[in-house]
Amino acid sequence: MTRSFPDGGTWTPIVEWARPSTAAADVYDTALYDTGVYDGSSSFNWQPISNLILSIKIRRGKERFGRRFRTGTGVLVVDNPDGRWLTGDSMFPGDLVRIRVRVDGGNPDALPQPIPPGWSWMDNGNTWFAAGSLIMDDTVEGESNTYQVFFGRVNAATDTVKAGRDVTRFELVDQMASLAVIDKDALPSQGAGELSDVRMQRILDNAGQQLNRLTVLGDAQMTMAATTLAKNALEEAQLTAETEGGDFWYDTEGDAVFGTRDWLTTEDRSVEVQATFGGSGLPITDSLTVRDLQLVVNQASIANTGGTVQSAQDDVSISRYSLRTFRRLDLLGDSDANSLFLANRFVAQLANTRPRLRFVELPVISTDAATDAGVLRFGDRIRATVESIHGWAFTFETHIIGITHEMVGDQWTVRYDLDDAFTQSGTDGGFDADAFNEGFDRGVV
Repeated sequence: MTRSFPDGGTWTPIVEWARPSTAAADVYDTALYDTGVYDGSSSFNWQPISNLILSIKIRRGKERFGRRFRTGTGVLVVDNPDGRWLTGDSMFPGDLVRIRVRVDGGNPDALPQPIPPGWSWMDNGNTWFAAGSLIMDDTVEGESNTYQVFFGRVNAATDTVKAGRDVTRFELVDQMASLAVIDKDALPSQGAGELSDVRMQRILDNAGQQLNRLTVLGDAQMTMAATTLAKNALEEAQLTAETEGGDFWYDTEGDAVFGTRDWLTTEDRSVEVQATFGGSGLPITDSLTVRDLQLVVNQASIANTGGTVQSAQDDVSISRYSLRTFRRLDLLGDSDANSLFLANRFVAQLANTRPRLRFVELPVISTDAATDAGVLRFGDRIRATVESIHGWAFTFETHIIGITHEMVGDQWTVRYDLDDAFTQSGTDGGFDADAFNEGFDRGVV
C-alpha cells in the first residue's frame, strides 16, 4: 500500500521472501548464488507480501564505539486471516527476506510552467486575467528511487489468534547471525604478518555459504599473528576488527563490511556532513544528550595474546575521577606497538566527560526525509541541533552507529544512534559501561 507525504511524494514498503533452491547446482557454496540467485533474479523467485504487512521494525547497529556491532534484527507483523503462514509453502523460518522502500518525489523544484491564457484570479477585490506570459510552479511527478533497508533470514514465527484478529509475527536476523553459527575444524596455523583486511577475507572465505562478499573501508594498518581459525567465524571476524581498532558488520544488501582503524577519519562520507537534523534541517521529534561518568577510562591496558601488556593513563583524569581502568589482553596482532596505539587511543578519547548526543528520532514526513532514511549508513557524519522551546540550542557533529526503522500504518519514523568518538578528538574509546553493572546492584532508578 502506498502512503503519501504532504509535499506530494509517496513511499511504498516492499517486503519479499524467497526460499533457496535445494537443487545440487544451487547449493550456496558451489554455484549460482553470486550471479543468478543472490541478486534477486528470477532464479531466486522473490515472493511479494507487502499487501499483508501490518507493521515493520528494523534495528541495526551498536550501542557505542569500542563495542561490537550487533546482529541486525527485524520484526514483521502480518495479517493471517486464512492461516497461510502456518503452511510450509509460505514464508517460514530459514527463508530469506529483503525489505525495500520505494520513494516517489512530489515536486522536486519543478521548472516554472506557463499560466494558460485566460486564467483568472481574484486579488484585493480585482479580477486579473493571464495573457500567457506569466509563469507558475506546477507540481510534477518527481524522481523515483528504491532503497533496501534489510536483508536476512526468518529466525522465528509466532501466531496469535485473539478477538477475531489473526496475525503472525516474524522475527528476522541479518547475515551476521548466519556467520555466528559456522564453527569449522581448526586449520594448520598460517597468516603471520598478513594485514587485517587480508585476514578478514580469509575468515569469510573459510566460512563459505556466500557470506564472503566483503567491502573494506579505509586502509588496514595492523598486521596479524598466525592463526588456526579455531573459533567460530563471527568471533574470528570480530577479534580481527578489534585488533585493527575498527568495526565489522553486514549491510542492508547482505554484504560484509570491514571498517579499518582510520575509516571514520578518512572516508569521504565520514569526514563530510551527509545530513543536517534540527535547526534548518529535518525536524527532530526526540533526542537524548548525556554526560556520563561511567564512560570515563583513564587507564587502559591492552595486549595481544602472548604479547607484553601495553598501558596508557591520564594522571589529571585520575586525580579528578579516581582510577577507572580498561583491560583487553586477547587481541590477535603481532606487534606490541599496535597494542600501545590502541591503549593511548582509549585514554585520549575517554579520559574526560563531555555532552554526547546519543540518538535523534525523526518522522519521515517528506521526500527529503525519506531519501535520508534510505541512503544514510553507518559511519556517516551528520550535524544535529537539539533545540529547546525556551530558546537555547546545542549543535553536535557526530557519526551514525545505529539505525532503526519503524513503519506502522501511514507512520514511518527513523532513529539514528550516534557517537562523536571521532568527531571531537579524532580518537576512539571503549565506553566500558559494564563497569557500571558490576559496581552497582540496582542501576539507576
